[in-house]
Amino acid sequence: MIRLIIDLLIANDDEKLTGSGIIRQVYDPACGTGGMLTLAEAALRGFNDKIHVQLFGQGSTANPSASARSDMLVTGHDPERIEFGNTLTHDAHANKHFHYMLSNPPYGVDWKKYKERIRSEFENMGFDGRFEAGLPRISDGQLLFLQHMIAKIHDDEVGSRIEVVMNGSVLFTGGMGSGESEIRRWMPEQDWGEVIVALPADLFHNTGIQTYVRLPTNRKPEGRRGKMQLIDAGGERFWRPTSVPAKTASPKQTPTCAITSLCRWARTGGITWRAKCCPSCTTPGSRRSTRTPATAKSAMISTSTATSTDTCRRARLRRSTRS
Repeated sequence: MIRLIIDLLIANDDEKLTGSGIIRQVYDPACGTGGMLTLAEAALRGFNDKIHVQLFGQGSTANPSASARSDMLVTGHDPERIEFGNTLTHDAHANKHFHYMLSNPPYGVDWKKYKERIRSEFENMGFDGRFEAGLPRISDGQLLFLQHMIAKIHDDEVGSRIEVVMNGSVLFTGGMGSGESEIRRWMPEQDWGEVIVALPADLFHNTGIQTYVRLPTNRKPEGRRGKMQLIDAGGERFWRPTSVPAKTASPKQTPTCAITSLCRWARTGGITWRAKCCPSCTTPGSRRSTRTPATAKSAMISTSTATSTDTCRRARLRRSTRS
């Protein structure tokens, strides 16, 4: 699953990642033990072994942060770039900007203990702070992490891409005029949103909730500007068992790499996959494939429509495909 997330993050960056002397900075504001950072580096080096990758992170739990620092030291990175502390109240990487940012922030964790500091930044710094779009309800800080990451984008020709794994509350909770609704309105107004992917349930340990991947960026391709792509990858069209007994296998039950299924569909919507999807994937063409199924259609919405109707509440889509 993490490999899928990282492949989505660097999709369509072939030209930006080709050549020598390239430096890319990767950041996770809730890095834990640093696993997502390590896999992101592996994916970038797998595409171009001449890339110099710098890893940055911050975590609020002591033991995982210490583990991440140890891993950085062992792999030749600067362990001082993994900071310990609360990202929302103390930004240890203030004034830094990153090419790639990815995170799986805590779900449904309240920020009541830190509300004074966060509200102070919002009220006193406004557009110069990290939370310019507003503050969500105090019972869930996921949208605070999202705004924190958007505040760290590179405003140059390379730009930045962000990937955040969230639960459904950030898409559906909060009435019109609430903090969540204002943040959802702000994102399409700024044309930050590129893709939202609905993932299947039961993917994460000890929870059966459905999760969503959001990919904001400030460097959309020309053909995707003013639009947001919604991918419903929660159904069996995309997510099938990876092993089916040979005696019971049928054309509809053929063992299929779930990640490959999503990769094939996403490619038709403008995301071209340039790397092998996962270790078990046997799809030909581990570098790049440009085959596009004739019947597949990209599901797009205009950001003007998303703004006026709060389309985030209906992040489901229909797709016609050849059975």
